[in-house]
Amino acid sequence: MINSGVQLNSPLQGEIKIPGDKSITHRAIIFSALANGQSHIRNPLLSEDCMKTMQSFVDLGVTYQIDDDNNLVISSPGIDEFKHKEVTIDLGNSGTSLRLLTGLFASIDGLVVHITGDESLSKRPMKRVIKPLKLMGAKIDAQYHSGDDEYTLPMTIYGKSLRSINYEIKEASAQVKSSLIFAGLLNDQGVTLYQQAATRNHTEIMVNNLYADHVIVEKVNGQFKYTVKPINRFLPLTYSVPSDVSSAAFIIIHALLNKGSNIELNRVGLNPTRNAIINYINKVIDNDDVISIKNISVEHGETIGNIIVQYSSNHHGITIQKNDIPNIIDEIPILSVLLSQSKGESKIEHVNELIVKESNRLAKTIELLEYLNTTYDVIKNGDGDITLIINPDVNEWSSDSSLNEYKSIKPSLQRFIKQDKQNNEGIYRLQSEHDHRIAMSGYIASSVVNKPIQVIGDECIQTSFPTFKEIFDL
Repeated sequence: MINSGVQLNSPLQGEIKIPGDKSITHRAIIFSALANGQSHIRNPLLSEDCMKTMQSFVDLGVTYQIDDDNNLVISSPGIDEFKHKEVTIDLGNSGTSLRLLTGLFASIDGLVVHITGDESLSKRPMKRVIKPLKLMGAKIDAQYHSGDDEYTLPMTIYGKSLRSINYEIKEASAQVKSSLIFAGLLNDQGVTLYQQAATRNHTEIMVNNLYADHVIVEKVNGQFKYTVKPINRFLPLTYSVPSDVSSAAFIIIHALLNKGSNIELNRVGLNPTRNAIINYINKVIDNDDVISIKNISVEHGETIGNIIVQYSSNHHGITIQKNDIPNIIDEIPILSVLLSQSKGESKIEHVNELIVKESNRLAKTIELLEYLNTTYDVIKNGDGDITLIINPDVNEWSSDSSLNEYKSIKPSLQRFIKQDKQNNEGIYRLQSEHDHRIAMSGYIASSVVNKPIQVIGDECIQTSFPTFKEIFDL
């Protein structure tokens, strides 16, 4: 936490190093730990989040070193040595660790794992993972909340051999899908999964890059079908992690909003299920000269490229449709900052999943919009779909006749916003609620509003972007 308010309204220039991709680093650590031998991970994200996954395997007998170039060297006795052990692991704030490792640990015969986490992680809903795993025969004890029919931490997993199932994943969640893929890779018969939305596919890409055709992806009757085949022997790997496009989004949007900025971000991951944020930023600026992508290549099945960005003064509103939400969900808070400085109305459909992120990320996003003094509304239809509307050109949002089926839920979200945000010096105090993306979005928002910000609990930024504060001299 900083002691006084700041405004990040200085331009950024030159080459800026973006840390390694968080999602890919988690998965590379997992596959390294499952193999008997030594693995090398180049450009890993050495954040609190990813190191929670690493520490989970250290508790099971895996060792690691960080070399002089900040690469991970992982030595593991292999998955067979994890059997019949009992450990207690603290996953801190890492939702990715929690969901991926639940499916993995539930499938290792004889392994007993007691899992805890911080206050935020202990509120994350786990029924979406536990339910299908129990259908596979998993034994998992978790805190049950009868009023919500939901499971949360603390949780104990009793690993065993699981059976195969055919299962339709209702949530547009890559973490749920990946958890069940790991379970399928470790049982005797695999698993068949169905999912309506196209979600992040790093797990499938890594599996098939390391072990050809062990996750077969097809489009069947409008759904994605994942046929997962078991892996009999895991092998050590050498893997280069691309830079994280979600982290890059904060730097890109800051550059777009601050005159004089001209930056280059190298080896950024451009996976089609992740780069929706780049596509939508391009729609907002609608100028091919502002953002350019060069040196596009493919490494380990992942597309990467160099992104060059300069300041732009011309932005306009856009609509983000429901089908694209799974691949841009994490970037909605920072994208909302950009849309608050754009001409015309923007609509972001089906933002429901924001409510169950590290914080109530929807409530925190509208708090950012209030800090930015931007007109907005949050509306919900009879099917429960929630849409966020942002329009900086009007003083008050008025109902659109095409949205008569929707009802505003803005007041119910505003009650989550703590009122005491401004001190006598006119500083806006933003509670991060342990949410790294909200903390960083708050800092970027400060560059375009005439009121310094103080982000309470900004140490959570270490979860995904350890060098963020260094880039901005915070």
